[in-house]
This record gives sequence, structure tokens and C-alpha cells, in this order.
Amino acid sequence: MNIALNTEQQHFVVSTGNSVSCLGFRMVYEQALELARRFRAVSEKTRLAALGETLLNLVAPREDQIGTLEQYAQYQVLMAGYTKLNDNATWFDARTPVKVQRILEAARRSEDTFRVFIGDTGSGLDWMDPYDTVGRVHRSNDPMKVPLLVPAGQCGGPALLTHCIVRIINVTKGEELYRHPTYHLPKLELQEAASYDKADGYTHCVKVEKDGEMDTLKLFESKGKAAHWLAFMNGDSHDFAE
Repeated sequence: MNIALNTEQQHFVVSTGNSVSCLGFRMVYEQALELARRFRAVSEKTRLAALGETLLNLVAPREDQIGTLEQYAQYQVLMAGYTKLNDNATWFDARTPVKVQRILEAARRSEDTFRVFIGDTGSGLDWMDPYDTVGRVHRSNDPMKVPLLVPAGQCGGPALLTHCIVRIINVTKGEELYRHPTYHLPKLELQEAASYDKADGYTHCVKVEKDGEMDTLKLFESKGKAAHWLAFMNGDSHDFAE
């Protein structure tokens, strides 16, 4: 396996000869921190306690090592040690708020359908991603048992970016369970489509504020479809259709 650094895009490039994958510098650091925390918490309660303390003294991740091959090697060692602990707890990115973790764990044990809103947890801005946001909460079967969002009628789904969640709604009960303190959508306006877009069959559009100006974000074939899309983005509807 070959590990290379892409400093421009801030990620490690991992080549196995048959495939290539990328891991962000910051993500590796955050996961290494969480691995170290998990390893310490679990090993203290087992016969691996002495080994765990020795391991952590050798490979404790440091912020000043972000983006270095040394830190990626630490990450690999911690991962190898963690897989031997048989930790059954759900894996959350270390940046995930405790409240979000608790809500997702309760959701995983329920039969309800949930909707998650992904965004910038620094500003609270909703990224307005309509895909893979509604379903039941499950988790993977890997050593790192990450939360999954499984759409209705399916047996699997994508891993949740738990550290990017800015809002959670229990769709089944119609209850909002979590909202980032500064959660907000960008300014949106429903307008008639421009004449050149009408020539292509569109009647309305939604515009979004960007750098102080309103730019066309999405075109629709009817006012009803545009209004429905806005209702979905606002969280008033959870039935998304292109």
C-alpha cells in the first residue's frame, strides 16, 4: 500500500495497487482522536488496559501533525488496535454534538422515520441537500459501527455525516428533535421563469441569494412543483420528488 499527500486538496491518497481512495487530513485527525478515546475507555475495563496505555503513549494524535505521514501511520496503528477491542458502541465522529448522538441512538432503537438536514455547523447554514435525508436510522456492521440512514423499502443506506447535522425531524411523529442554535436557510424566492427558460418548458424558478444577488438555483415546470420543493427545503414537507 502506498500513501501520498495531496496538500492542495488536503487529503491522503491511498493506493493499494488495485484501487485508490482519499481520506481528508482533518478527518484522519478527528478519527484518530476518537479512536484513542475509545481505545482508552474500553481498554481500561479489560485485560488490554496495560497494552492500551502503552499504545496511546506511542501514537497519541497531535494537531500539529495534521497532514503528515506520521499521523496517518498513527491512525493505522490505532485502527488495528481498536478492531481487537470488540467495542459494540455506535461510532460517531468526534465533532458530533452529544445531543445529536443521543437523538440518533434513540432513533436507531425506534421504528420511526427521521429526516436529517446537513449543513455548516459553524454558521448553521443548511446546505439544502435533498438526497439521502429521509429514512430509518440503522448502523453498519463494521468494527466502526457508523449510523446509516436507510430509505423506506431498502435494506441499506449511506453513512450519516453526523458532525454536519444541523436539524433533525421525527417524520413519523411530526416532531423537531434538534435544531442548530443558528440554523438557517439562505434567502430563497419563488419567481416566474425568464422568457428564455419558458421557451424550454419551465414556468417558475427558485432563486437563492449569493454574494448579495439573487441567482437562479432551480427551474420548475409548474408553480406547484416549485412550491413543493420550497416546502421540502423548509421542512414543512418530507416528500421529495424531482
